[in-house]
Amino acid sequence: MHAKNQISLTFKTLYGIMSLAVLLAAFGAGNLPPARAQLAGTETPSPTPALNSEYFSTRTVVLADGTSLDEDTINGPSTPPAGYELERTAVALPEPNQEMAIKTLTVPAFDWSFGCSATSGAMIAGYYDRTGFTDMYTGPTNSSVIPLDSSSWPDWTDGVGTSYGQCPLTASHNGLDGRTTRGSIDDYWVSYDSATQDPYITNGWTQHTWGDAIGDYMKTGQSTYSNHDGLTTFYTYPEARPLTCSTMSASYDADGVTLISTRDGTYGRKLFYEAKGYMVTDCYNQKTDNNGGGFTFALFKAEIDAGRPVLLNLEGHSIVGVGYNDSSKTVYIHDTWDYDTHSMTWGGSYSGMALRSVSIVNIRLIFAILSPLQGNPAYAGSFNSPSKIVVEVTKPENGLAKDKLTVTIGGRPANIVTLYEDSAKYILEVNAPIQSTNGLYDLTVSVTTSSGIVSDTEIAAVSYAEANNVDVDLVIDRTGSMKGDKIDAAKNASKQFVDFMRNGDMIGVVSFNTSATTNFPLTTISPPSSGDTKTQAKDAIDAINALGFTSIAVGLQRGQEQLTTLGQASHPWAIILLSDGQENNAPWVADVLPGIVSSKTVVYTIGLGSGADEALLMDIASQTGGTYNFAPGPEQLAAIYNTIVGEVTNQQTLLSETGTAQAGVIDT
Repeated sequence: MHAKNQISLTFKTLYGIMSLAVLLAAFGAGNLPPARAQLAGTETPSPTPALNSEYFSTRTVVLADGTSLDEDTINGPSTPPAGYELERTAVALPEPNQEMAIKTLTVPAFDWSFGCSATSGAMIAGYYDRTGFTDMYTGPTNSSVIPLDSSSWPDWTDGVGTSYGQCPLTASHNGLDGRTTRGSIDDYWVSYDSATQDPYITNGWTQHTWGDAIGDYMKTGQSTYSNHDGLTTFYTYPEARPLTCSTMSASYDADGVTLISTRDGTYGRKLFYEAKGYMVTDCYNQKTDNNGGGFTFALFKAEIDAGRPVLLNLEGHSIVGVGYNDSSKTVYIHDTWDYDTHSMTWGGSYSGMALRSVSIVNIRLIFAILSPLQGNPAYAGSFNSPSKIVVEVTKPENGLAKDKLTVTIGGRPANIVTLYEDSAKYILEVNAPIQSTNGLYDLTVSVTTSSGIVSDTEIAAVSYAEANNVDVDLVIDRTGSMKGDKIDAAKNASKQFVDFMRNGDMIGVVSFNTSATTNFPLTTISPPSSGDTKTQAKDAIDAINALGFTSIAVGLQRGQEQLTTLGQASHPWAIILLSDGQENNAPWVADVLPGIVSSKTVVYTIGLGSGADEALLMDIASQTGGTYNFAPGPEQLAAIYNTIVGEVTNQQTLLSETGTAQAGVIDT
């Protein structure tokens, strides 16, 4: 998109230069509007454009209480202004280097979409999505992790023929990223800088519900808030101090009715983060020190050092600061015009637009117990001889030591055996305390952070009960399509499942293609001293080879036969069915499923890869009271089997986490 636009701009610029040369000869350059005079020059335009340009305006507003504020409106162009190509030369984002005083962050770079301020806000939200705040983007692209650029989504063309990039985190759009209803672009966009009423108003429909796009909350381009298409408004004090979001939320315009927070883009970023379930800490606008403000290069560095990109407002454009070089006061930026990194000097200008202010919105996770939950309690065993459980909580702060967390179950202290930390949460292995009787007990986790103690309680989240053994048949697809990584991963995950079974449970293994094989008959698991049942079952799994066509029904039928003839009547029965394909040989699932449904067997199904018959596997699980699980690739199988074994045996399991365990702690 940008390459085509740049070619178009080049021809327009050449034509404009020739035209301006004629005007200069006739009238002199002094009569030209300030925003256009740069076209008559070369690669060294004036570094500071006049205020109230075509992309920027500012005015003083007096609030109801007499306070004066600067109201800045920013409507940066969707393509870079001509004449600043050398200044915009892309640079390589350096690796962080403490000795050289260089610090950088890996932040997504998005195309201009809906407005420069909204695009910049989306880049920062996207960065947080990739660094632990995983609910920022929840769409289907890239497994619900926001990509590092917006090339995954197609350009779109508005009613006047102008093409723009798209990013659903910036602005939603019917047909974009799986959306089937109107969104930001449908409801608010006419054309760049259009001051006409928004389409939802002129067409008389109800505007969409906000939730996915940060541009909505920033009020970008919304005529109801007097914002032209693409434009965002920011308020600052005219002097050095920061204008906080809490002050905005209590400050009325001269009419005494309208809060300035309803229009401010920074306050809108705050609303977006809060709507996503995160806690906002610092939130303010502040002028930079190059024009009488109080936000310095040292403060910018502190934000970057803390792992927080900074939204920088120029006099005509919003960009994102993603790093710095302290020795030269260089700021590394993403400018919304391409996917490259660029640079500017702190306090200087970029593309002829002087640094104006910053928009700061810092967030942290609201502390919460993620699991176990009231509707899905952890099984702790008998009240007088409980076992370990696994507790997962959000991260109110990075790098906490184990002694900063406390856990109680039913009001009684629970010892934390091991603390794991990954990018989004803490995982605790906890020894459940002895209770007075079996039953459901409340779980409380408290954390001491640098800013105080936070805690959360989940009602009836831990279940104490006598053990109840279960009979399980693993039914594994061994057709030809399972050859290679698929069958290897299936074997490893199945053996892992066997490892988590308890003494007294029963385990059987069946494999199928067009016929079924009983690889290991349903057998009661005994301690190794009485015959190593688990090892025998795992050896049988290892011996499975993949070849042939598919009849899912024969596998189901054999698994059910094992349970009916060998299973314990007092035990729950379950089949774990894995398949990567479509049934193409008789007997058919429809022929054997009624018999399974009429029994007490619960079937848990797993579809492996895009060729799996998801509808069929979902139906099997649904009719028998089980769950359907989809594994895009073999690497997901271990986690899925891990989840199912917890459901089947009413216990929690912890296999491995990508993250760190507290040094010196051994999991026992």
